[in-house]
Amino acid sequence: MGTRIQELRAIRGFSLTELGRRAHISASQLSRIESGTRSVSPIVEASVARALGVTVSVLHGQPTFTCSRPSSWMHCSP
Repeated sequence: MGTRIQELRAIRGFSLTELGRRAHISASQLSRIESGTRSVSPIVEASVARALGVTVSVLHGQPTFTCSRPSSWMHCSP
């Protein structure tokens, strides 16, 4: 999960400090989560996901889909 958070943080252009501010956790805690040296509680998962504008399932690596016509899954791609 740490790598996924790091990827999404980079995509959003957030520093560790900025994501920490938005998620209400310290930059050092985020750094340890991203490096895999600290486990993530469900509360922190939800807070980080919210700060990144994604769902917790996205943090767990579930693919997101882009749909050209949202009413039909046939027009969606990962």
